[in-house]
Amino acid sequence: MARIRNPQDLQAHLPKLISAKKQISHLAIDLTVQKIFRVRKCGQVDFGGSEFQPAEWKPLPPVKDNPDAAYGWWELGNDVYLIQFNETLQLGDREVGLIQAHPRLIETGCMLAPQLVKALRTELLLPMVAPKSGVRIKENARIAQFIVLELDDIPG
Repeated sequence: MARIRNPQDLQAHLPKLISAKKQISHLAIDLTVQKIFRVRKCGQVDFGGSEFQPAEWKPLPPVKDNPDAAYGWWELGNDVYLIQFNETLQLGDREVGLIQAHPRLIETGCMLAPQLVKALRTELLLPMVAPKSGVRIKENARIAQFIVLELDDIPG
């Protein structure tokens, strides 16, 4: 069995929150986008891994609507992107985190691959698919939710 950890109890361990008041709810921690990457050169996967090559990813710069704007926007076409988050959190031995798309991201037609993780690290990249119509994402936008589960038993 597992139970959902109260996100408020984790706030002290989240040093990179932009706004705890807006990012922490009764169920989840909202994750904000720091960087977005696009495939630059394809990778390859084989059965045994001896010929594995990761894809090369190119960071996309956000563009400001005007020079005085505090934040820029990513204008994304229909493609697959990798998302990097601002927030970091090391989980305990009996904890696992679930990252899922924020409801507002889903409403734009985007799809974010859910993932179970043992830690939120800046190196963590999640795939996101933008719809045919495209999407605009502002720097530091809340695009994912992080739910921490405390496990009674550790599998395996």
